[in-house]
Amino acid sequence: MSIRRPMLSSTPTPTLEQAQAIECFRTGESLAIEALAGTGKTTTLRQLVECGSPRGGKILYTTFGAKAVSDAKARFPKTCRVATNHGLAWGVGTRYANEGRLDKRGLKASELAHLMGWGDSTFAPYVRVLGGAYGVIQTLAAYCHSADDDVQLHHALPVAIRLCRNDHANAGSLARVLAAFAAEVWQRAVTPGERVPVTHDIYLKEWALSRPHLRFSTVLYDEAQDANPVVVRVLQEQEHAQLVIVGDRRQAIYGFRHAVNAMDSFPVVHRTHLTRSFRFGPEIAAISNAVLIDQCNSSVLLEGDLEQPGTIGPMPDPACVLARKNATLIGEVFGSMDRAKAGERFAVMGGVGELIELVDGVAQLQRGDSTAVPDLAEFDSWGDVVAASDMEAYSHLRMLVQLVNTYGTRELSGRLGQLRGNELQVETCKTVFSTAHKAKGAEFSSVRLTDDFVPKGPDGNPEVHGWSPEEGNLLYVACTRARRHLDMMECEAVTSSMARAWNNVPKPDVTSAKPVADVSKEDPFAVLDEPRVQLVAVDVAPRFGLREGDWQHPMIKEGVVTVSPHPMGTEVIVRASGYILFQAAGEVTELGRNHMRVTVKVGSAQLDVPPEAVVVSMMDDAIVDA
Repeated sequence: MSIRRPMLSSTPTPTLEQAQAIECFRTGESLAIEALAGTGKTTTLRQLVECGSPRGGKILYTTFGAKAVSDAKARFPKTCRVATNHGLAWGVGTRYANEGRLDKRGLKASELAHLMGWGDSTFAPYVRVLGGAYGVIQTLAAYCHSADDDVQLHHALPVAIRLCRNDHANAGSLARVLAAFAAEVWQRAVTPGERVPVTHDIYLKEWALSRPHLRFSTVLYDEAQDANPVVVRVLQEQEHAQLVIVGDRRQAIYGFRHAVNAMDSFPVVHRTHLTRSFRFGPEIAAISNAVLIDQCNSSVLLEGDLEQPGTIGPMPDPACVLARKNATLIGEVFGSMDRAKAGERFAVMGGVGELIELVDGVAQLQRGDSTAVPDLAEFDSWGDVVAASDMEAYSHLRMLVQLVNTYGTRELSGRLGQLRGNELQVETCKTVFSTAHKAKGAEFSSVRLTDDFVPKGPDGNPEVHGWSPEEGNLLYVACTRARRHLDMMECEAVTSSMARAWNNVPKPDVTSAKPVADVSKEDPFAVLDEPRVQLVAVDVAPRFGLREGDWQHPMIKEGVVTVSPHPMGTEVIVRASGYILFQAAGEVTELGRNHMRVTVKVGSAQLDVPPEAVVVSMMDDAIVDA
């Protein structure tokens, strides 16, 4: 069935940011577009395509993800070739499909060990055969994703360190073994008539090594923040083409798959931004901006759509529950199944296959066998997993241990099997459950975040809990999946960032005669204050203050603003769901207001309060409500 493509006249009128991108595109020079979450990236790219290639030839749109390609095919005109990265290499891949050797699942440790004739002593004394085969597969994957011509030691070293449990001396020796076997597997895979299965990444690498020439005058490369280095190298060699690099560096979350942020990998002439979100309103944008500031170190922030007001606060039955780890996801699914009413259905995004594999991996360890399941491959026994779960670095396994102790692996697999196929009919399900990684690119009316996202530590030691910048990016992705309602009240990683961002954001100089809008770039929540008010310097200013007591927070559902006297002036604390999100003391001044709230400065910190919490003392000391 052919895809019906929309008429070009249906394209919305460009926003100012989109118009700037179009203007830069029409020069025919290279362009990078930083597109934050929900900011109309696909619409913008369609507007560029409708301009035609400024260099007079054909246009190519390519990216890694099949969903993005599917969306582009449905919306772009036929004048643009749309293909996944692997689709560009299908001329090589089809040969292996015809041989019956194309393996869409990916290489399996047990199958590879059998084909290669590896035995128990092959990887001794470092690791058992399945662990070694898993290490070879990971080494080969690192090579296939890299821009390197040959398998090298650094492709094997990370997985060797993991398999040797950080014993670097043994890891170095094991890495040499893994690299040698990975090179042998590669050579056999690309040899006609061999039996070794070929994955999509293997034929993509083989295609890239042939130094292909893309016959397009303009190439649009989407999702560049999670780029495949082997594809980046191919595009860098297309010196004849205009390159348009599109992505959001703050959504780079696939480093574990050897992806790299390629937003700065190309010499571009122009750079533009898309910051106005069409997905959600100012409330969700404010929470996302707190994560952007605190965890992503971003000066580029979201502007929420004022026509789409949202809610921040508890949500008992959200449309989607997002977790960081699969083990947590299983616990959330089972909890909902236990509480479900007759006829209620639930779905796991992407299906339950990976979760069932995780449980099967537990069963393998319990039998005394090793397993190649990624979350468990480094352990020799189930007892090792149980012991490790007591350590902070392996806290994500605690829920899995609890579930196995409660249900056992057989019942876990059986109950997960009841959900098989529900992901194909999510519209009939009460709740969709997903990891944040799998939810990237999706959106839901309401989202609740679990508490297994990694919180950022204090400024002097941000990695104390295992945090990394990529964990911060993942949290930003999770916060921006909701359209109307975001419940992050139990997610410490978010609430701690809110407290730090609101306390530490640079403050405008309220003594100047500039309007607040002039300093909005310094204020991540300035987008919430529409219409803006102008601060004008006066000879005698009224005395501004806050009323003592508890007040409903103007943005956060069930958030309470507590105002009380303090030796330094006034103390303000914001609490929600048992967490302190904000605490500051000092002199109180007003920065701006609208009909919903007043932005104030308390000491050196900034927050929003409801108008009814504000009081102004005029020159004659009469108290006037603000």
